[in-house]
Amino acid sequence: MEREVMTDILNSNEAKTLRLYFFEHGWEERSCNHCDSQFLTKPRNETATCGHSDCSQLEFLDRPKRRRFLTAIDLASQFNDFFSNIGYEKVNSVGVINKTGSTLFTGTAGQIFDNIIFNEEKIDIRPKFVAQPVIRLQGRSFVGKKEGFSTSFVNIALEQLNPTIEEHIGHIDNWINFMSKIGLFMGEVTIGLVKDSPDWGDINLDAITAKVYYGGLEIGVINWFVRIPQKSRSPLFMSDISFGLERMVWVANKSRSYFDIIGPLNYSLNDEHKLMDSYRTAALMTLSGVKPGYKDRGSKLRALIKDVTDTEERIDEKLITYYIKWWKNFAEFPASDAETVKTVVDEANRNTNIVIQNKLGAPESISLNLDPSEYVDKIIDSGMSFERIREFLSETKRGNKS
Repeated sequence: MEREVMTDILNSNEAKTLRLYFFEHGWEERSCNHCDSQFLTKPRNETATCGHSDCSQLEFLDRPKRRRFLTAIDLASQFNDFFSNIGYEKVNSVGVINKTGSTLFTGTAGQIFDNIIFNEEKIDIRPKFVAQPVIRLQGRSFVGKKEGFSTSFVNIALEQLNPTIEEHIGHIDNWINFMSKIGLFMGEVTIGLVKDSPDWGDINLDAITAKVYYGGLEIGVINWFVRIPQKSRSPLFMSDISFGLERMVWVANKSRSYFDIIGPLNYSLNDEHKLMDSYRTAALMTLSGVKPGYKDRGSKLRALIKDVTDTEERIDEKLITYYIKWWKNFAEFPASDAETVKTVVDEANRNTNIVIQNKLGAPESISLNLDPSEYVDKIIDSGMSFERIREFLSETKRGNKS
């Protein structure tokens, strides 16, 4: 996302109050020696850059590593316990199929308030916390090429509607205390205050945003949304503190790769990051009830499964099951485990059979929704030359090995 220049919202009383909070808690302002933007950090932090990926390296990877590996499930449990104990209300995540805004999938934890914002349901002002699975396919081109990117992840977040600016700052203070508790030191953090105007469904929201970086990696955002439009009542305000669970675990562990956190480790060690991501997001979509198709969500799922289809190798059902189990730590889903596995396997088989059909000119009357071995048997039964089929399969096998 492009960084915004200072505008009126950053000179508002709320922005001044927010900046004063950081200054009173020992933060200081510096100028990035790469982009000249202003950022906040602790005096003991020796960095001269703001933390944005254009300006910084992943410095946290050079820091001492933890003795005991922190898993995402460990951190999620600590998140739950910490905020439950200080009076926040735990709420269930919403489905990743977005039914209210204009996006295909839920992309941020703040969408737990979609019905209040879009349908003007009764306003609930109690502060809440949530672990929200999200899908953001716009980062797909970076997966496997740039560390820290995946098309699905979990937002761990604090959310409140119509808080005062003082309540918003209280949430920030609690979040900083939580970060310190899990071993993320403020001396490694940089914060950039910017104006943001994200599209959220059919409306544009204005926000004072604090982008939080840890050792050169963006790990979350702290949003103070102002004047969220409403048709029949006064505009809403919202405090939204939303961090990527997997990125937080990565910076806590300082392991070689972001995908070490996502697992399984043997795939990550082989740098099969794009394959891991495609399986993982396909499992989340399918669990959520998405079926392969030619448009909208179905086309997105179809593309992900095509990424992991190999005409020689069978789809990895164990990897599908691995990610099913992982996602079910954070939400309940409409599709069963068996339905999810079958949907992905059937689509992968279909992809393989389409390749065979196109290469051999096999009869279109033969169903593509078969196991490839059965599909080949059906082609043989149709009267096509056995030697031609055998030659094609042999060439495919040699090509995959080369």
